[in-house]
Amino acid sequence: MNNLIASSVPGRLRLRVPAFDADGRDALAGSFEALPGVLEVSQNPRVASVLVRYDPATLPRKTIELKARKLLAANDTPPADGDEGPDPDDTVLGPAPVAIPRRKWRLVVNRYAKYGAVAAMGISLLAIAARRKGLHTQAGILALVFTGIHMYVHRRNLLR
Repeated sequence: MNNLIASSVPGRLRLRVPAFDADGRDALAGSFEALPGVLEVSQNPRVASVLVRYDPATLPRKTIELKARKLLAANDTPPADGDEGPDPDDTVLGPAPVAIPRRKWRLVVNRYAKYGAVAAMGISLLAIAARRKGLHTQAGILALVFTGIHMYVHRRNLLR
C-alpha cells in the first residue's frame, strides 16, 4: 500500500495519500470526520496529505492510528478488472523497492551534503588546534566538495 502515516503526535495525525485522487481524499476525510473525538480534518492536495486534529482525551493516539490504517486499507483503490493482484511467484522475494521521487532524492542528497560540509569543517578546525596540517587540508578540501554538491543540488531544486 502506498499510503502511510507521515507523522503522529497526540492530537494531530498526518497521512500521506499519494495514491488517492481528490475524491479518494474527500472520502477518507469524510470517514475521519465521522469518528467521535475528531475536531478537524483538512487536506493539502499539493503534497497529497490529510491532516486530522483530534482530542487525545477522547480518542487515544494508538486508537486513531489503528483506525487510520483500517480506513486507508478500506479506501485503497481496488485492483482493476482482470487484475487479481500480484503474482504469487513475485512475492517470494518480498515487496518491490519503493522508488524515491527525483525531487525527494535531491532533498536527501542536499541534506547529507550539508551535514558532510559542517562535519568536515569541524574536523578541519579541530585539526588546526591539534596542529595537524595535513588533516586540516584534507578536511578542508572535503568540506569544499560537500559545499559544492550542496550548491549544485540546491540550484537544481530552485530551477524546477
